[in-house]
Amino acid sequence: MNILVIDVGTSSMRGILFTHEGKFLAEKQILYNVSYLERSWVEQEASDWENALYGIMKKIAKEADENRWMIDAITITSQRSSVIPVDQSMRPLCGAIMWQDKRTNEICERLTPLNDKIFSLCGSRVNPVFSAGKMTWVREERPEIYNKTYKFLVIPDYLIYLMTGELYTDYTYGSRSLLMNIHNHQWDQELLDIFRVEKEKLCDLTEPGSICGRVTQEFSELTGCPQGIPVITVGGDQQCGAIGQGVVKKGVLSVTAGTGGCKQNDIGRSGN
Repeated sequence: MNILVIDVGTSSMRGILFTHEGKFLAEKQILYNVSYLERSWVEQEASDWENALYGIMKKIAKEADENRWMIDAITITSQRSSVIPVDQSMRPLCGAIMWQDKRTNEICERLTPLNDKIFSLCGSRVNPVFSAGKMTWVREERPEIYNKTYKFLVIPDYLIYLMTGELYTDYTYGSRSLLMNIHNHQWDQELLDIFRVEKEKLCDLTEPGSICGRVTQEFSELTGCPQGIPVITVGGDQQCGAIGQGVVKKGVLSVTAGTGGCKQNDIGRSGN
């Protein structure tokens, strides 16, 4: 069995085809840039990820075909809290609001008195990095976009849709939204009311490791990737990284800074 892993990072997307035993067969990486705007706004066009996905799939599917390697499954892991509002035709309505974006500072400050309640339900406190505040901002500051929004997607949701035509998000991304109850793994109505987001605008939740759908004929024709391959959501990048480092039992701890830590460090240095 050969597994194609798609890893969506902040500065690039990578695809690597492995055998089930972990032997490397093929890879492709495509770089892209985030737009840092005024007032600490950070955005990126969804087309960057779409084009990167197509480019990776075309290259690896071609190489697999030439070497007679099967692609038995596609798995996807991603950065977690960037938000893409899409209409009913699944067209992005604006640039994605990235996880680093700070436009929700005022909203987060306003909701700080509710931190204990929010923490008891979702396990995190209000912070601009999480996706719920971004949805609230769209509702309050861009109502014309909010009203047209069919679904708020995070990046892996969007890419899974491109590959399968299905709409799912897994618990690891839900846990980064401030909208999912960590006790029952469901969208929580009390949290939805606090952030003023309708449940209908969110994707169905599923467990990491779930098959979200299979490669469609349309995606196959665009990329050369065989139709019918299962597409599996394996969880957010840092959760997957922790498992890869062996954090699978009590008493084992992983500490990672990631891009967020690097950015914060850069900001700290620039102020000296």
